[in-house]
Amino acid sequence: MATISSHVLDAVHGCSASGIRVLCHRLSEDQKSEQVFEVKANEEGRIVEEIDFTSSWENTFELVFFSDEYFREKLGESYAGRQIVPEVVIRLVLPDPEIRYHVPVIIGPHSNTFWWSE
Repeated sequence: MATISSHVLDAVHGCSASGIRVLCHRLSEDQKSEQVFEVKANEEGRIVEEIDFTSSWENTFELVFFSDEYFREKLGESYAGRQIVPEVVIRLVLPDPEIRYHVPVIIGPHSNTFWWSE
Protein backbone atom coordinates (compact mmCIF):
# COMPACT_ATOMS: atom_id res chain seq x y z
CA MET A 1 0.00 0.00 0.00
CA ALA A 2 1.04 3.57 -0.61
CA THR A 3 1.20 6.13 2.16
CA ILE A 4 0.27 9.79 2.00
CA SER A 5 1.80 11.87 4.75
CA SER A 6 2.08 15.57 5.47
CA HIS A 7 3.53 17.97 7.97
CA VAL A 8 1.39 21.12 8.09
CA LEU A 9 3.07 24.26 9.40
CA ASP A 10 1.35 27.46 10.59
CA ALA A 11 3.19 30.47 9.13
CA VAL A 12 1.36 32.94 11.40
CA HIS A 13 2.36 31.41 14.70
CA GLY A 14 5.58 29.69 13.57
CA CYS A 15 4.46 26.27 14.75
CA SER A 16 2.87 23.05 13.59
CA ALA A 17 -0.78 23.30 12.55
CA SER A 18 -2.06 20.78 15.06
CA GLY A 19 -5.70 19.86 14.61
CA ILE A 20 -6.08 21.08 11.01
CA ARG A 21 -8.63 18.98 9.13
CA VAL A 22 -7.39 17.19 6.01
CA LEU A 23 -9.60 15.40 3.50
CA CYS A 24 -8.44 13.07 0.72
CA HIS A 25 -10.48 12.10 -2.35
CA ARG A 26 -9.65 9.68 -5.13
CA LEU A 27 -10.61 11.09 -8.53
CA SER A 28 -11.82 8.87 -11.35
CA GLU A 29 -11.11 9.44 -15.05
CA ASP A 30 -14.41 11.33 -15.36
CA GLN A 31 -13.47 13.49 -12.32
CA LYS A 32 -15.96 11.88 -9.94
CA SER A 33 -14.59 11.76 -6.42
CA GLU A 34 -14.60 9.14 -3.69
CA GLN A 35 -13.53 10.01 -0.15
CA VAL A 36 -10.47 8.05 0.94
CA PHE A 37 -9.90 9.56 4.38
CA GLU A 38 -10.64 12.55 6.59
CA VAL A 39 -8.36 13.20 9.55
CA LYS A 40 -7.11 15.92 11.85
CA ALA A 41 -3.39 16.48 12.14
CA ASN A 42 -1.79 15.36 15.38
CA GLU A 43 -0.13 17.70 17.90
CA GLU A 44 2.92 17.92 15.61
CA GLY A 45 0.76 18.91 12.61
CA ARG A 46 1.33 15.54 10.96
CA ILE A 47 -0.87 13.06 9.16
CA VAL A 48 0.06 9.59 7.90
CA GLU A 49 -2.52 7.52 6.04
CA GLU A 50 -2.24 4.34 4.00
CA ILE A 51 -4.13 4.21 0.73
CA ASP A 52 -4.81 1.31 -1.60
CA PHE A 53 -4.78 1.63 -5.36
CA THR A 54 -3.62 -0.69 -8.06
CA SER A 55 -4.50 0.54 -11.53
CA SER A 56 -3.34 3.62 -13.36
CA TRP A 57 -6.84 5.09 -13.71
CA GLU A 58 -7.31 5.37 -9.99
CA ASN A 59 -4.04 7.03 -9.02
CA THR A 60 -5.21 10.66 -8.94
CA PHE A 61 -5.87 12.01 -5.47
CA GLU A 62 -6.85 15.38 -4.08
CA LEU A 63 -5.79 16.58 -0.64
CA VAL A 64 -7.83 19.38 0.94
CA PHE A 65 -6.35 21.28 3.88
CA PHE A 66 -9.04 23.38 5.63
CA SER A 67 -6.89 26.42 6.39
CA ASP A 68 -9.72 28.92 6.90
CA GLU A 69 -11.38 26.65 9.43
CA TYR A 70 -8.03 26.22 11.20
CA PHE A 71 -7.27 29.97 11.41
CA ARG A 72 -10.81 30.86 12.50
CA GLU A 73 -10.40 28.47 15.41
CA LYS A 74 -6.93 29.78 16.33
CA LEU A 75 -7.46 33.52 15.81
CA GLY A 76 -11.18 33.95 16.52
CA GLU A 77 -12.92 37.24 15.71
CA SER A 78 -9.70 39.07 14.89
CA TYR A 79 -9.42 36.79 11.87
CA ALA A 80 -12.89 37.33 10.36
CA GLY A 81 -12.81 38.25 6.69
CA ARG A 82 -9.05 37.87 6.20
CA GLN A 83 -9.00 34.58 4.26
CA ILE A 84 -10.09 34.59 0.63
CA VAL A 85 -8.83 31.08 -0.13
CA PRO A 86 -10.64 28.85 2.38
CA GLU A 87 -8.87 25.59 1.52
CA VAL A 88 -5.52 24.53 0.16
CA VAL A 89 -6.25 21.92 -2.53
CA ILE A 90 -3.45 19.78 -3.91
CA ARG A 91 -4.07 17.31 -6.72
CA LEU A 92 -1.57 14.44 -6.88
CA VAL A 93 -0.95 11.77 -9.48
CA LEU A 94 0.76 8.92 -7.66
CA PRO A 95 2.65 6.60 -10.01
CA ASP A 96 3.71 3.89 -7.56
CA PRO A 97 1.14 2.13 -5.31
CA GLU A 98 3.87 0.91 -2.95
CA ILE A 99 5.76 4.00 -1.71
CA ARG A 100 5.31 6.89 0.70
CA TYR A 101 4.39 10.30 -0.67
CA HIS A 102 5.19 13.11 1.75
CA VAL A 103 3.54 16.49 1.06
CA PRO A 104 4.61 19.18 3.57
CA VAL A 105 2.45 22.33 3.56
CA ILE A 106 2.98 25.80 5.03
CA ILE A 107 -0.31 27.66 5.51
CA GLY A 108 -1.07 31.30 6.14
CA PRO A 109 -4.03 33.62 5.59
CA HIS A 110 -2.42 35.16 2.49
CA SER A 111 -0.19 32.44 1.04
CA ASN A 112 0.43 28.72 1.03
CA THR A 113 3.41 26.62 -0.02
CA PHE A 114 3.76 22.91 -0.58
CA TRP A 115 6.26 20.47 -1.99
CA TRP A 116 6.58 16.71 -2.05
CA SER A 117 9.15 14.03 -1.43
CA GLU A 118 9.30 10.26 -1.19
